[in-house]
Amino acid sequence: MKQSAKNDYYKIFQLPRTASQHRIKSQFRKLVLQFHPDRNNDPKASRRIQEIYEAYAVLSDPEKRRDYDIQNFGFSFWVDDIPIKIEFYRNNVKMNIDNFDEFIREVKRDLSKDRL
Repeated sequence: MKQSAKNDYYKIFQLPRTASQHRIKSQFRKLVLQFHPDRNNDPKASRRIQEIYEAYAVLSDPEKRRDYDIQNFGFSFWVDDIPIKIEFYRNNVKMNIDNFDEFIREVKRDLSKDRL
């Protein structure tokens, strides 16, 4: 699901990644009215409305949005529908974490080594 910069759903909606579901829905309605082919004669409006629907299909579904954020922006967890990015450092070096469970297992292994 990794998207190109062209398909950054948050940029399409002109919203920050921390936007609430309510703001996403409101912006979706606004953009659909603005770019609907019946209201907008611009030849690019049809392509734009497809991008808007594609973005909304992901951003309006909490699970799809979570997956999208993780795959495109790194590990995130959510609090009240707001994504929170967490960065992990080890010995002052930022770690790339694609699998949180693997990270926890690694930390536990390291802690058990320290106890020996």
